[in-house]
Amino acid sequence: MIKFTCEKALLKNAISTAGKVVAPKSSIPTLEGLLLQANAELLTVSGYNMQTGIRTKVSVNVLEPGEIVMPTRLFSDIVTRMPDDVITFSCDEHLVARLTCGNADIEIPGLAAEEYP
Repeated sequence: MIKFTCEKALLKNAISTAGKVVAPKSSIPTLEGLLLQANAELLTVSGYNMQTGIRTKVSVNVLEPGEIVMPTRLFSDIVTRMPDDVITFSCDEHLVARLTCGNADIEIPGLAAEEYP
């Protein structure tokens, strides 16, 4: 569904930038998350709150193009706590994202990108 590798610092910076506009609580669950879109060696990370949107792009190694919405706070906390190394992000057909970096291996539930406004 989606798979890429990226330096932790680049991913952390993109999450921090786009996450500035994400509402911590919303009646639309996908608005509490960040939209990740991977294609053509670029990862686009988008945050939106129905008034303001921020989109940032990061150079990544795209192994499988795709898109998913990740819960902002949880995703940010996990990436921040990972070792300073290359992170591999992959997602299965059940929208379960797996992040691996060094000896860390964590799974987080995601949301369907089609539901993102």
